Amino acid sequence: METDGSSRVVETRRGSPRWREGALAAALFAGTAALYAQVARLPFLAYDDNRYVTDNPQLRLGLSWEGVKWAFSTVYFSNWHPLTWLSYLADVQLFGVDPGAFHLENALLHGLNAMLVFLVLRALTGALGRSLVVAALFAVHPLHVESVAWIAERKDVLSTLFGLLAIGAWARYARRPSAGWYAAVVAAFAASLLAKPMLVTLPFLLLLLDVWPLGRAPGFVPADPSRAGAPASWGRLALEKAPLLALSIASSIVSVVAQRAGGAVQALDAIGLGARVSNALLSYVAYAWKTIWPARLAAFYPLPADIPTWQTAAAALIVAFATVGALAAVRRAPWLSVGWLWFAGTLVPVIGLVQVGAQGMADRYAYLPMTGLLVAVVWGADALRRRAESRVPSSAVAGGVVVVLAVLAALTLRQIALWRDHEALFGHALEVVGDDVRIRGLLAQGLRSEGKPERALPHAEAAVRIAPASGRSWATLGLVLRDLHRPAEAYAALARATEIAPDLGLAWTLLGQTAAELGRGDEAELALRRATALTPEDAHAWNELGLVLAATGRADEAHAAYRRAVAVNPRSAPAWTNLAILCQRTGRADEAAEAFTAAVRAEPANPIFWRNLGVFEAKLGRPAEAARALREALARGPASVELLRRLADAELASGESGAALATAARLDALAPGAGDEVRARAGAGR
Repeated sequence: METDGSSRVVETRRGSPRWREGALAAALFAGTAALYAQVARLPFLAYDDNRYVTDNPQLRLGLSWEGVKWAFSTVYFSNWHPLTWLSYLADVQLFGVDPGAFHLENALLHGLNAMLVFLVLRALTGALGRSLVVAALFAVHPLHVESVAWIAERKDVLSTLFGLLAIGAWARYARRPSAGWYAAVVAAFAASLLAKPMLVTLPFLLLLLDVWPLGRAPGFVPADPSRAGAPASWGRLALEKAPLLALSIASSIVSVVAQRAGGAVQALDAIGLGARVSNALLSYVAYAWKTIWPARLAAFYPLPADIPTWQTAAAALIVAFATVGALAAVRRAPWLSVGWLWFAGTLVPVIGLVQVGAQGMADRYAYLPMTGLLVAVVWGADALRRRAESRVPSSAVAGGVVVVLAVLAALTLRQIALWRDHEALFGHALEVVGDDVRIRGLLAQGLRSEGKPERALPHAEAAVRIAPASGRSWATLGLVLRDLHRPAEAYAALARATEIAPDLGLAWTLLGQTAAELGRGDEAELALRRATALTPEDAHAWNELGLVLAATGRADEAHAAYRRAVAVNPRSAPAWTNLAILCQRTGRADEAAEAFTAAVRAEPANPIFWRNLGVFEAKLGRPAEAARALREALARGPASVELLRRLADAELASGESGAALATAARLDALAPGAGDEVRARAGAGR
């Protein structure tokens, strides 16, 4: 027997065999992974993927001790989520910087989450069919595409994985409280917070689950008596959550500190409390509606500049009505109360009361909260079916579920396809939300990162038309104009950016670079000194300042600037190379050798740095070391006559005549007769 959520007992078939439950879980995982298999063809996007992975030299550390230390100590990109960094480090260690592998891992994690939703709900409620339907809806819902198809949102799927494990462990603990299962809850919850501090409200969610379906709270009945939790007083139920709440508070403090350090948290006076509350109310309604009717999904929803009072009032009434109605039904339909409060409560950290970023809402924020709504809808639909069982055959219900899943899967496939490039993704966002300066900027930045500056230019120009007082928009326009080799126009745009936003370090760096290209050395130095003062942790700005100083013959000052660049970012291969060249020119041979070697360590896959090291070793009179470095360069990049001749010279100088003759043959393949000189010097004819 199982109950329908009230004290009334409903007859049902008991306990499906374990193999059936396991087979359904495996099918969920396989089906979800198959649905998302096409993500393996998606590229990295210059939409945080670059900051997290492709332009993040720290990931080259892999799962080394240095990499682990970095993962737990960094607040890079305004976040502290060491477990997510460890997952990226592991990917690089195993697969290199391969977008297919990164995307497939996200898909597999989502598949595991779908499987866990089923197993956890089954453990909590005993309901096989309803748990399966909720999990299947979770698996195929297009609102989840952003969390899976976006590499930068690995933290969503990873955090949810451990959050679901914590809920599953709580189901076991609640039935038979023990120190072991409680420790498992704490460990899984801590891991969830270390991946992303999204589930800080988990202690309150567990309290809800104690009410229903576990039936532990005084006066409440479990969904399935065979899976009921151990009864406890309200005081004990609250006390059990105290250690978990302490973890939540600690995680929240660390997160706010990290986000404030990175400038992600907007000042409270920048966006008034009234505007934030209005946006939060509208977002609750929008998330609920998109769960039921997932149309017009976008990668970016801008924070509304002005929300009409009537919209705020309507949203407030809807949220209030839903909340009061859910609470009123807590005895009669507890699944409705728990489902709605699960949804509303787990959204609190991202609903915008403390504004982080420029978005008003985001699909990714609904990843786990949506599950509460799905529980309310599925259990509610089943309650209606039971009341009209004679008029609604089970086969019709099953057919309806299959149709809904098929439609959602089709929408998901279409949504995944949008992540194939910036133009598709943010072009669609423009269609959904209308012209927006932030989306135009994202389009411009993404297209230029894909090597399409001519396509980026109209979007950069549109951004400054929409928001002529935006320093970032002018800086983006200047960057695109630089890509198009229009330095005079770029200089004008960047100068405008620094006038509007004098604290924007990136604009000063770009202005300095452009001034140097135009031969305005003094202006370049002033701009770059301003950039390094504003962003002292920007290795690129220090490197550019070093180049300007070196060009004007101020070797000691250039040396100091390069040294500061590599101190800020020890993985900056360009800065190490510039330092090495300067040291070589000024007679600091030992330091030059150290710097050339450091450049190779920073980017071991880049053949240019191996070539530079080989040339330097040859000049030092160390031909064997030069030959080794030049062979590495050839192994990592295309062969050229110049590179092969240098290798042959090094091989001859180190007495490797046989190797030099093999290199001569490679030379002939590129340029017939080019290897004759090498053979002559080696004392061998054709």
